[in-house]
Amino acid sequence: MEITIGKQELIQTLSIVQGILDKAGDSILSHIKLEAFENEVRFTASSNQNIWITTSVTEGLEVKETGSICVKGHRLFSIAKALQYPSVVLKLETNSENNIPQFSVLNGKASFKISECKSADEYPPLNTFNAFTNISLENASLKRMIDETGFSIAEKERSGLNGVRLERIVEDDGNYFRMVSSDGTRLSLSQAKYEGELDPDIDEVFEVTLFPQKALLEIKKLCEIGDDDSGAGEDNWKLHFGERESQFQKGHTKITVAMIAGQFPGYHELVEGMAIPNKASINRKDLLDICRRAAIFITKSKTSIRVDLQEELLTISIKNPDVGSFSESISQDYFGNEYSFFFNFLFLQDVLRAVSTECIEMNFGHSKNSAVLMTVPDRSDCKFVIMPMKMQ
Repeated sequence: MEITIGKQELIQTLSIVQGILDKAGDSILSHIKLEAFENEVRFTASSNQNIWITTSVTEGLEVKETGSICVKGHRLFSIAKALQYPSVVLKLETNSENNIPQFSVLNGKASFKISECKSADEYPPLNTFNAFTNISLENASLKRMIDETGFSIAEKERSGLNGVRLERIVEDDGNYFRMVSSDGTRLSLSQAKYEGELDPDIDEVFEVTLFPQKALLEIKKLCEIGDDDSGAGEDNWKLHFGERESQFQKGHTKITVAMIAGQFPGYHELVEGMAIPNKASINRKDLLDICRRAAIFITKSKTSIRVDLQEELLTISIKNPDVGSFSESISQDYFGNEYSFFFNFLFLQDVLRAVSTECIEMNFGHSKNSAVLMTVPDRSDCKFVIMPMKMQ
């Protein structure tokens, strides 16, 4: 195998697969599988969490000799980032002394030889994937959905909450693809219109499976790659779903994911049946700035802030006996009675960071123990539910 490839193309391609590699030990899952074909070089990475990433380079490439090999992933990536010249030669050779394969990286007068190689035959095969339904989703829409739900997935391995619930939603103005997450004390919902058709049979699959958080984060990274980057510039994602696997494809990159078995708890009645007679509309950036100042007094043992709502003012305050206190008020448009409750500071901050809008709405029930519904004005495609903390 011998390939000539651009340095930037090599770096960008290797960066796509780094996130799922095994960083410890010398297992096959710490290696990247390289396959050189006549007009394409394919890079494959796999994780023990049943995620496979495959990406290809087809331009700015010269394949002098086809072949395949598995190379230590982080080693090759470190070399690629250290290269000086724009053209790189990747070459597979065999050590004449011990007949062990060596992978060479040549750049100008610099020569690197990687001995951490394994046969391509040792690499775990990609599960056979049979999709029976697929859709197309805009890159910006998918990134927004991940931003608005990824932060509230349960951190611990809680059955039914350790991933994102996927859902097919039919509404009067069209069909939506929805993501929902919860850690038991908060819930995040986000959806977007899609092109194509989702087979109604997929509802049964979504009912008993969850999409893993690790795969969600890897997809988000690809969403953030700009249009000028190699192999990932297409605006739309193609989403394919089977009985146990799903595949997200953008440009030359495919992420194949084994879904987690688990049933997300029923939430529709909670979200749709909330009584919210009190509503406050607040400038999001100003509130986020207050949170940044309040964070000075947040500790592991003290994460609650007090929220007081009056006719024109919302006041955020915190009293931490071990550190100090803070209080600040902000103007608001408020409809309702005077209201006070305690909020998990981190939960509020997560929502404010997740959305990009001028204002945020906070909707409150009759009781200080009622859940708080946070929404975005003039948008019905996202909702955030947070349970208040006990008054202190």
